[in-house]
Amino acid sequence: MKEHAPEQLNRVSEGLQREIEADFARVAPRFRNRLGKVRSSWSNVSIREMAKAVGKEELHLTFYRFASSMHHSDIGGLFAQTDALESDDVLDVDVVPSDAWLKEALIIAHGAVISVLRDYNEITNLGNEQFVERADKSFLEAWGTPETPPA
Repeated sequence: MKEHAPEQLNRVSEGLQREIEADFARVAPRFRNRLGKVRSSWSNVSIREMAKAVGKEELHLTFYRFASSMHHSDIGGLFAQTDALESDDVLDVDVVPSDAWLKEALIIAHGAVISVLRDYNEITNLGNEQFVERADKSFLEAWGTPETPPA
């Protein structure tokens, strides 16, 4: 902030700035790479590796990569929001607000709720497996599978 947004930093008292800098200096060694520079991420493993470690690699591969590309507007995300027009050399961008990805968003949200229920049931040993199974069944009834669309 000192270099890129000094006007914003002026809103923070000097005492608080010193406290933040002291806290940073205290924890910075934990986040340094082998060259002694502070890493650009809090973790030294990739997001995919984190997802794999908690049994969510499939969600990472099927959703996170694409959602991240759209959110950060990298080339994959930009192309995901375009359609070719009649002319082969023109792409039409689907701008927000848009319902173009609404179904996918609802499917992911529904699946995420069930995933949280399953994980919570497992972690807390609640014994509500039948409830989770009913939630799975309701998901398949609502959305189907690629091989079996919903009725």
